[in-house]
Amino acid sequence: MRDLETIIQQSINPFDTVSFKQGNFWEEDQSESLTVNSIHQDELKLIARILAQVAKDKNSRTILLKGDSGSGKTHLLGQIKKKLSNKAFFTHIIASIQNDYIFQYTLRKTIESLMFIPEGEKESQLLLWLKNIINQQDQGLLQKIQGQRKAFVGNMKAAYPTGIWKPNAFFSVLYALTQPELYYLACEWLKGDDLDDKDAKLLGTKERIKTEQNAIDVLASFSRISGSTLPIVLCFDEIDISNNRKDLLESILKLNMIIKTQKLKDFLVIISVITDTWQSYEGLIESSLKSPINQNISLKPLTSEQIKLLWSSRLNALHQQVKLKPKSNIAPLTEQDLRYYFPSGKANPRSALKVGHQLIQKYKTGQIIDPDPIASFQLQWQEEITKNKTNITQISQLSSAELANMLKQVMEALQVNSIEFNIFKKGNSSAVRSFHYLDNNGKRIGVIWYDQSNLGSFCTLMKSCKNLLSQEAYQQLILIRSQTVGNPKNKGYQLYQQIFQTDPNRHLIPNLESIHILATYHSLYSYATNKNLTVGYETPDITRLQELCRQAKVLENCDLLEELNIIQKDNESSDDDDQDYHQEHDDNKPDREKIKEFLLNLIKIQFFMGRKMLIERTLSQFNKEVSEEEVDRAIKTLIEKQQIRIVNPQAKPEEQSICLPT
Repeated sequence: MRDLETIIQQSINPFDTVSFKQGNFWEEDQSESLTVNSIHQDELKLIARILAQVAKDKNSRTILLKGDSGSGKTHLLGQIKKKLSNKAFFTHIIASIQNDYIFQYTLRKTIESLMFIPEGEKESQLLLWLKNIINQQDQGLLQKIQGQRKAFVGNMKAAYPTGIWKPNAFFSVLYALTQPELYYLACEWLKGDDLDDKDAKLLGTKERIKTEQNAIDVLASFSRISGSTLPIVLCFDEIDISNNRKDLLESILKLNMIIKTQKLKDFLVIISVITDTWQSYEGLIESSLKSPINQNISLKPLTSEQIKLLWSSRLNALHQQVKLKPKSNIAPLTEQDLRYYFPSGKANPRSALKVGHQLIQKYKTGQIIDPDPIASFQLQWQEEITKNKTNITQISQLSSAELANMLKQVMEALQVNSIEFNIFKKGNSSAVRSFHYLDNNGKRIGVIWYDQSNLGSFCTLMKSCKNLLSQEAYQQLILIRSQTVGNPKNKGYQLYQQIFQTDPNRHLIPNLESIHILATYHSLYSYATNKNLTVGYETPDITRLQELCRQAKVLENCDLLEELNIIQKDNESSDDDDQDYHQEHDDNKPDREKIKEFLLNLIKIQFFMGRKMLIERTLSQFNKEVSEEEVDRAIKTLIEKQQIRIVNPQAKPEEQSICLPT
């Protein structure tokens, strides 16, 4: 077996800065081997006790979870979900939408979270919740009413005679959840999608969730029938993403107030916020909105012993590869390092990980050098977009309001002028799906993203657009929509033809690849606003994130931005000798340039890596869409161009180390 020094030289830095970022705790599985159970155990036990109280008396409760940036709030939420998964149903609500859409957004994210299948289960949280309720009434009821919507609705109305919003519609949709062919359609209705009449008929209802009040009423309906099942945990995270944090905090606290004043049952609300954000706005928020908070929890710094345990958890995998185990669990790091960098004996988890990364880098190279920020950022981007490609398989998974918000954020990163939400009169339901901006010629452009399938609502939107044009407030209107626009017999279609098939107005049809780019920037935007994004040794704010996006040119492949004339794509191949390669390969596979870019970026931030590890990491990154031979060919090209070099060329390929040219 190899010695520890060789293993460290050839491996990924175990304190890889990309891993500092904590994303959606429900979607991302937290590695058990990298979790230190003693960290935040007191807070976890307290939250478990409060959840047990909710389960016992069904009275909803609220926890305000505070901590500094990098203190581990999101990781703690992940541990709560992991450790208490059999005690509650969990939701994750990234507070990243306009304040006047917060209730509908909360409902949408609640349903999306409940659609996840917990570890060890075969059905979603949503189905487990519903079947638990049905079985509490009658163990054989679900079998008795299969194929009998009317009987199901009648039984549920008898069991819950009051407090249910539009009971015929609500219970018809719950029945549809039990029918495999209607399950996803029912979820779309519950999320608030404006379904077309044909799909709504399949669900047995003409009703839609169209307003903020409708959304609250549906959440209340969930509460009314939840008394016989596990609590639902509503986790509000990343509140700092909002440009107007005070208003967003107030909106969430108003929702929490409604839960309390209307005595909605079986909810545990957890509001996670950076300590500085809460201290900045606490005095400006009405006392009545703060009074329903039952418990304040502030995360404490790590102790010296916990820092050692955190370091040990990261280094353990390397120690396992050595025949003679090191005497210290943190080798090659030392107790002296611990005292030098943390003289107070305290640190937050991110600081402890950063120091670990620096010390391993010094052990590899003899010095601490800031990792290349563009290389680091491009690797972050690649990781995030790969995740989004897996999670987002249809445009309809995101609401039009979310997509409009994402597009606005990306355009701000590209320094588009004077972007503001809402081109309609206040109260118009399409307001949260629209914004306007000034183009390079000073023209005011209005953008509406409307991808709901209901053609009746589409017709209403077209009438609003016609009224808008009559006011001459905008020099151009742009409709973004992938759904059908109807047929010549429809009034909405006729208005659409008059408006968006006439210059200078335009209709753009977004593709899924553009959505992945928008969603990836939105994710990094969320992390950055919460100071939860690490690029090299930086913790970039929004201004720096925007600058990195422009420098790394990660937005330049977005077709939608090109159609909006925000960017101009460069379609020329950077290597003439790669043209035959591209012609021989499927368009859906990563091209050779992307593979080379990933390899080079990885070497730039790792400084030294084993050739074998470099190949394995690349295959993993591209989900084995490329072969080992293709990766090896890309490595050879980089060597030929003297962009990287082999440290020990006489060694066997699997034993070679690679670094940057000196």
